[in-house]
Amino acid sequence: MPAGEDTAVILYTYTSGDGCIDSAARVITVLDAPTFTCGNPVTDIRDGSIYPTVLVGTQCWMAVNLNFGSRIDLSATPLDNCTPEKYCYENDPANCTAKGGLYTWDEMMQYQTTEGLQGICPPGWHVPVETEWQALFDQFGGQAYAGDAIKTGGSFRSKWFDVRC
Repeated sequence: MPAGEDTAVILYTYTSGDGCIDSAARVITVLDAPTFTCGNPVTDIRDGSIYPTVLVGTQCWMAVNLNFGSRIDLSATPLDNCTPEKYCYENDPANCTAKGGLYTWDEMMQYQTTEGLQGICPPGWHVPVETEWQALFDQFGGQAYAGDAIKTGGSFRSKWFDVRC
């Protein structure tokens, strides 16, 4: 290993509000944190997915919708079961790949109610709060124009939500 690197064992344990408990252990190599610059892609360390980012005003946004979690059928109800679950538009996995996953509000927020939490977003990111959405809308002259300015796919669909972190 180069100078400054070290290894560590990380044990993560999660208990949901319903008492679901899960844990995982990993041996990791600890490196100095790279400097992130908005406009560069961000890698979701949970599954290796790479998301482009865009600076809008003073805020950094993902430029595409999140696609994290296990796909479930549209007829299924996601559960607080320690497994992030998503739907794919029209039940087609290709739609998740092309446009991102769709999440219920509870699943998106990981069954928490406090605004500004990480929710389903990658570490270091969070589900935007209302004031952040409003600042985005204001940059483009209103809600009707903001989505087109940063999206490469996806839109609001009924009871499911695309997620931008």
